[in-house]
This record gives sequence, structure tokens and C-alpha cells, in this order.
Amino acid sequence: MPDFTSALFLYGLTLVDMARFGWSIDRDASFAAALEAADRALAVDEYSGEAYTVISYARNFQGRHDEAVEAAERAVDLSPNHSSIFHMSAMSHLYAGNFETSRDYEQQCGRLSPRDQEVSLVDLARAHYHLGTYE
Repeated sequence: MPDFTSALFLYGLTLVDMARFGWSIDRDASFAAALEAADRALAVDEYSGEAYTVISYARNFQGRHDEAVEAAERAVDLSPNHSSIFHMSAMSHLYAGNFETSRDYEQQCGRLSPRDQEVSLVDLARAHYHLGTYE
């Protein structure tokens, strides 16, 4: 396994997606491997917001929403200028029912990366739907 935190981030997200979308023979093993990648990233850089994003993403699709939100908030605290972290954190808040925070984080993602807003539009729309604000 690499010691490059950005590679571990993408590897962890891929492992979660394998479990999430049913592409893995052993869903639990894929989640465990994703969390191991996050742990490795934290061993390399204890301030890796990307590592906490992997933890949040895994916990989200394990149905452990409180842990997902906690890890998402840690990621945002560590990486306040990382648009993808805001997007992924917004997703965790959305699944936890924190629709206002989800909306706010998706909007921040758009401000941080105005040319790449399509990544956030679906989850931003979901947050607005749940809030009843049909803009």
C-alpha cells in the first residue's frame, strides 16, 4: 500500500464504492480495507482531511451516520479549502438528515470550485428538496 495520502484517499473511495455498488465479493472486507487505507493515511499525516473523508464515506454507507458526520466535520476542519471534502461532507450530512448543513456545504463546494459545480448539483438539489426550498 502506498504512503501517499492522496493515493490512499482515492484508493479508499474506490473501495467504498466497490462495497456501495455491489462490485465487491465481500462488502465488509471492502469497507475494512477502505478504513485501513484511511488509517494508513493518518499514520503518514495525522492532519489528512482526505483520510477523514474516507472514514466518513465508509461509515455513511455502513449506516453509521453519526460517525460519518463526526469524521466529515473533522475533514472540513482540517481542509477548509478542499472542495471535494465539502461535497463528500455534505453527502454525509444529507444522509444523516442534516439538510441545512448539507446545502451549505454544497454551496461552499461551489464557491471553492466554481468551474466544477456539477459534482454538487444533485446533492444540493436533494438538500433543497428536503428543506422545501425549490429554487
